[in-house]
Amino acid sequence: MWILWVVIFILISAAVGLIACCRKPDVMQRFCKNSTVVQPPMWEEVHSLRPDPRPAPPFVLAASMVPALPEEVASSWVEGVDYLIQSRTPRLCQVEEAVPEVLPVPEPTFSVLCYNIRCDVDRSPHDWQSRRRHVLVNIARHNPGIVCLQESTSQVQQYLCQHLDGSYVAVGSVRDDSHRAEAAHILVDKNRWGILSQKTFVFTGNDPVVCETSACTSDTVFGGIRAKHVRVFTHVRLQGYRVVNVINTHFPLDDVLQQACARQLSTYVASLTDPVIVVGDFNSHYAPTAPDTPLQLLMTGAGLTDTNQLVDSSTFGSFSAVDHTVHKLDYILVKEQPGLALVNSSIVGFTYGPSRFRPSDHEALIARFVMN
Repeated sequence: MWILWVVIFILISAAVGLIACCRKPDVMQRFCKNSTVVQPPMWEEVHSLRPDPRPAPPFVLAASMVPALPEEVASSWVEGVDYLIQSRTPRLCQVEEAVPEVLPVPEPTFSVLCYNIRCDVDRSPHDWQSRRRHVLVNIARHNPGIVCLQESTSQVQQYLCQHLDGSYVAVGSVRDDSHRAEAAHILVDKNRWGILSQKTFVFTGNDPVVCETSACTSDTVFGGIRAKHVRVFTHVRLQGYRVVNVINTHFPLDDVLQQACARQLSTYVASLTDPVIVVGDFNSHYAPTAPDTPLQLLMTGAGLTDTNQLVDSSTFGSFSAVDHTVHKLDYILVKEQPGLALVNSSIVGFTYGPSRFRPSDHEALIARFVMN
C-alpha cells in the first residue's frame, strides 16, 4: 500500500513542477519550439533560413520570423499559422497603434510586395474569412518592409496589421463611405521605416483631389465619363536609409479612363525629387511592350522602369490556376535615382490545402532594392 502512496506523491510533485516551469517564458518558448502543433515539420531547416536576425518576443507571429518557405513546407506552415491565429493566448499579438516618434535604425536593403488580395464577394471556400490566413502567410513568408494592397478594405488592413506581429501600420483612405469600400492601402513596417507623410488622392478632373478624411468624397470623372468605382492612389513618403516615395494604385478597366489616370499619375510622379516606387494593378489587358498604352504613357512620362523588365507573365486567373492567356496586370515600377538600385524581382506563386487553391485571383509580386 505504501508503494501506491509513493507513486501518487511522485506524480503530484511532477505535475506541480511542470506547472511552475511552464510559467517561465524561456521554458515556454523551448516547449513551443518542440511542439509539433505550432511548428511544422522541417521547422529547424526553415528557422535556419530566417533573413532577419533581430529577436522576436515569445509567442509573437512575427513577419521577421518567416522566411520564404520551401514549397514542401508551405502547407504545413499554414497549419501552424492557423493554430496561432485561432488561439486565444493574449501574447500572440502585441499591437502598437501609433508610429514611434523615434525613427528606426535604417537598413540598406528592403523589399516591396504588391498584392491584389481580391475583394470579399465570393462564397466559401473563397470568401475573405476562409482565405485571410493564407493571404497572411503568403505575405509574411517574404518578410517585406512595405506591402501594397489592391482591393483592400478597413477589415483587411486591420487583420493583416494585427497578425503581422503588430509592427505594421496601414496608410491610405478608403475610396468612399460604403460598407465595403476598397482602398489602395500601404502597410509599412514601422520597425524599419519612419512615415514622413501620407496622402490618398482621387483621380478626377484636371488634377487629382486629396482625400481629407478616412473616406474619399470625390468621384472619378474625366470628360463626362464617370468610373463605375472611384479610383485612387496612395502616396507615402518614408524615411529609412534614405527617403523613398511609394505610390500604390488600382486603375479602372475603361481605356479612356486609364489614359487619363496614367497622365495624372505621370505628372505627379515626375514632380517628386526622391526615388519613387509605383505599385499597382493597372488592369493592363495588353502586352507590356505595346506602344501608346496607359502603362507606356505612365512609364515614359514619369521616367519609370519595370522591375520585371516588361516580361509578359500573367499574374491573374482564378482561385485554382493562373490564366496564361491574360496579359500581366500587376507591376512594380521604379524611378531609380542615385542612392537606390533594384536587386531583383519575381512573381510569387503560392497555393494551399489539398485542392491547391490560391489565396487570391492575383499572384503577388516582390521586388528587392538596395540603398547606398
